[in-house]
Amino acid sequence: MKRILLARPIGVQKWARTTSTVIRIPECVTQQTPAVSHDFPKRGTRFRLIDSVQFSSNKMILRLLAVLIPLLGPVSPLNILMYGPTLAHSHVTFMGKIADILIDGGHSVTILNAVLDPDVTTVGTPRAETIRFVGNSVDYPIFANLSSKTSEVFDVNRKGVNELPKITQMLTVLCKDFLNDAQLINALKVKKFDIGMTEFYEYCGDGLFELLGIEKQIMVSAFPMFEPTHRAFGLSSSPSYIPELFTPLSDSMTYKQRAINTLVSYKVDQLFESVMQEQSALFESFFQIKESLLSVRQRKTGAAFINADVNLEFAQPITHKIHYVGGLKPSSKLPLSSEFAAIVNKAKKGFVVFSFGTFAKSSTFPKEIRRNLLKAFAKFPDYEFIWRYQESSDESAEHHTPNVHSFSWLQQNDLLNHPKCKLFITHGGYNGILESVEAGVPSVSVPLLGDQPHNVAVLVARKISRFLGKENLNEEGMTEALKELLTDEPSVYHQNVKVVSQRMKHRLISPEEVILKTTEFVGLFGALEDWTLATVNHSFFKIYMLDIILPLFVLACFILIALFKLILIVIWKINNVLQAKSKSD
Repeated sequence: MKRILLARPIGVQKWARTTSTVIRIPECVTQQTPAVSHDFPKRGTRFRLIDSVQFSSNKMILRLLAVLIPLLGPVSPLNILMYGPTLAHSHVTFMGKIADILIDGGHSVTILNAVLDPDVTTVGTPRAETIRFVGNSVDYPIFANLSSKTSEVFDVNRKGVNELPKITQMLTVLCKDFLNDAQLINALKVKKFDIGMTEFYEYCGDGLFELLGIEKQIMVSAFPMFEPTHRAFGLSSSPSYIPELFTPLSDSMTYKQRAINTLVSYKVDQLFESVMQEQSALFESFFQIKESLLSVRQRKTGAAFINADVNLEFAQPITHKIHYVGGLKPSSKLPLSSEFAAIVNKAKKGFVVFSFGTFAKSSTFPKEIRRNLLKAFAKFPDYEFIWRYQESSDESAEHHTPNVHSFSWLQQNDLLNHPKCKLFITHGGYNGILESVEAGVPSVSVPLLGDQPHNVAVLVARKISRFLGKENLNEEGMTEALKELLTDEPSVYHQNVKVVSQRMKHRLISPEEVILKTTEFVGLFGALEDWTLATVNHSFFKIYMLDIILPLFVLACFILIALFKLILIVIWKINNVLQAKSKSD
């Protein structure tokens, strides 16, 4: 009998069972991954003694060594470049969370933030090397004066989609400024990146990766699925049942809604097509890259990470390369600060969290809306209202309302996960609704701009949120919504959100693991051609079978015309026979 000591990396818990004994092995070894998988611990990993096991043969020892030896070999970390304009805090934060996961996995990450919105000063993560590029020709006041940055965002008649061309034009100008910075581009070339990551809504990142010789690419989207995602992977937008991202429609539409959805889908598609063409022309002009940047994206992309959860999105077709990774965990969970704890402890029946995120600041609320909301909150004295409020100079959020407490920053996730939290009042930003739903807290949703109407439409369809339109953002409207969710607790919203919360908590595989393993897989194999839909190379006629349907339609028309003529001839002959017979009589 031979005896051997077993050790495992700290944090590995999985067991593997053989016919004669039980041994613990690292989880990464049980996966069907290549022998050089980056999952294996690097040199310096601490191991813990776990057991002393007897083996009855040399064969068992060899099996054990086959498991342990790969753990002792060195692993080459990936060098990753993440490029993304600062469109919003949520986009920068999402990139930062992905970077943290990759850094925890032993990889090196550089984040290049091209400044689009100068108000977005968020650093995605302090753990990655971050480069902040500011364009010389970008008219930044345009972004500052968008209606979404002012009280106009609460205007019922505002059409935010009309401002998209201004934003996309700024993206192209920003890209041109970046291409003029030869010093920065040369500094990036020296780093020899293995993988590039960028967002879907513009193409400067794709061109940059081509310029730097980065052959492996991963797409990232802080939005749910939308037109540029479909284009990148050869998916049909299917407006008959897939609502466009910038509409408040569900997947069950009336005839009129389908017509509107088709029109909006076409306009959005054409908008991003123009962005692609303009930025492709820039790279051809500067660096003689003649391939369209859409083609570059389709050729190089090995995976896509979508900030969406399958439980909070309408079902639609995806490919092997698309991964939903919504619900990334906060970096840490902390106990409530003394300020928040004091409010929570004095709440008789519970408390409500009220936050419209960082884009639509509460201090830009029209005064009338602020006063009316405070009046509505005052009608529920047994509940405390914690309001994320960037205070204005002329009026505070409390306004002498004793059960309303304003803060410029909230421990939002910690508050939502507190058992006394009964409701979340939100604008429908995806990060906020992910946190609230996973915490099992229903919401009152007031969508304002961007993808928020779509996000809220999903929540309403799942009956886990109460929709409140901007036209009803007044004392009566808010009072009615609060009464429905607080007075009638547990409401149908409370019941449904608990079910969805459990589904999210019992994911088959965590989003963090998906990101790490998929990135390492792309690092090994790149963009697999056999994972790419053939439709990326098909014409519109071929995708929709028009080359078959149209000839069949024409043939059917000829047959119908021939039958019609034949019937007319038969009728004419019968008529002639009848007329001849009547004359003879």
